[in-house]
Amino acid sequence: MPTVGWIQETAIDLFLERGFSAQEKGSTTKFKCRECPMEFSSMAERSQHERLHPVANPMLTIDGREVMGDNFKLTRAVGPEDIVLSCVDEIELNGNVLDHPDELLKQLSSAKKGFFDIKLSRRGIRPKRIKIDLLVASLTQLEQVDQSFLRLFGRDDFDGDTISHFISETEGCDEVIWYRDGLVRYLHGVMAKDQRAERLTTEDFAKCFNRSHQLLVQYPTALSYSLSQLIKFSFNDFSDFRSRTSISRLDDALMLFRGDTISTNAGDQNAILKLPTDHITSRILNDYVAHFPRYTLESLELAIDQINTSKLVNQDRQKLNYLRYLKASEEGNLKAQRNYGTKLKYSEVFNVTVPESEASDV
Repeated sequence: MPTVGWIQETAIDLFLERGFSAQEKGSTTKFKCRECPMEFSSMAERSQHERLHPVANPMLTIDGREVMGDNFKLTRAVGPEDIVLSCVDEIELNGNVLDHPDELLKQLSSAKKGFFDIKLSRRGIRPKRIKIDLLVASLTQLEQVDQSFLRLFGRDDFDGDTISHFISETEGCDEVIWYRDGLVRYLHGVMAKDQRAERLTTEDFAKCFNRSHQLLVQYPTALSYSLSQLIKFSFNDFSDFRSRTSISRLDDALMLFRGDTISTNAGDQNAILKLPTDHITSRILNDYVAHFPRYTLESLELAIDQINTSKLVNQDRQKLNYLRYLKASEEGNLKAQRNYGTKLKYSEVFNVTVPESEASDV
């Protein structure tokens, strides 16, 4: 919404643009952008230019991420060079107005733990309130939590008691509590998806996985990256594949579901982690993807028919349809390709071609 100051300034500009006498028309009038040094010969040109500017609200970025809302978590030490203030005239920190905005940079970069309730102000703009929760992670404690997790959950048959034991065993790791919470949320999501949690339904798995991903991506560990990729795989997000994970067959699956060919040495993965997954994800990774070259369309259909797909979430049903679509395309079975491709043609994730002519069916 335009501010009063902006309306007044625009009105003055309009008056100046239209109010010159005939004697003054020979002079050149310039209209300066209110956000950058550029000048324009008419107010219309300037207005068009200003519409291309980012909204000139006060902004704080840390490590290239804009701080927004009241739940921004910071898990590593930062220096003043990692923190950028934009369009800020005044800062209020935990109820106190700072003498200079740069004082915020000093306080954030010198602390290892703390809560920062910040109000960013700029003249003529509504103040922006943000909150930062800072807890610098200890590498030693990250390793301790990883070791405990891998030892207790290197299998799929864990239960609530195992999770309670993990929480108790890592209780002293108070500098990585968000990391531990992210791992626990993931485990809750697995149990909810497999319908083996008393208080969690199948629909709750998405909430658990989303919260887990939000917490885990803050930490630069192999376990965090691998589980984050596994969570994205569960939601049929096969993008952002920067490096190999430590989960058997997950890298192969990410390539396959993007429509790429699995490399011949894909099975020679190093540093494989045995991590807990939900039942259908385990079947997809360790059976259908692992043995995909050996499957025929008929044998793959028989294997998938043994699963009660009505109890699966939509993302998993789509993955199973895509695997059968790929095998039908590989064998040139146009009827099956049409059948499975039709089920996926409205998906923005899977790249399928649906044959149109029924006369071409095998």
